[in-house]
Amino acid sequence: MMSNPEEEQKQTSVQSAEHNSDPYFKQGESLTILDLNKRRIGTKGAIAISENTTWTNLNTLNLTWNNIDAEGASALSKNSTWTNLNILNLKGNEIGPEGAIALSKNTTWTNLTTLGLGENKI
Repeated sequence: MMSNPEEEQKQTSVQSAEHNSDPYFKQGESLTILDLNKRRIGTKGAIAISENTTWTNLNTLNLTWNNIDAEGASALSKNSTWTNLNILNLKGNEIGPEGAIALSKNTTWTNLTTLGLGENKI
């Protein structure tokens, strides 16, 4: 039976997200910067990260070049714990117009000063 490369990529992304984010989930309030640049976490990884409720001091979240689509951006936009977030960088993903609109609807990131959305086909 031939393997499906797309399915293998999805599985790799999920494993990568679980592997790369697990130690960060244990950081709790002390985590201020999370840099997962080019970790291939994908949409499932973004969804997992978005569900975190302990990073109350997170001020920089770098998720550049991670194959995150509109669904992942929408999940991130629903996080209401990151009230100290200053920088959110999603450059080089696939969030498109839908993801950008979802991000614009977040009302709890009142300290956000930088939103990187370059190279997202918006």
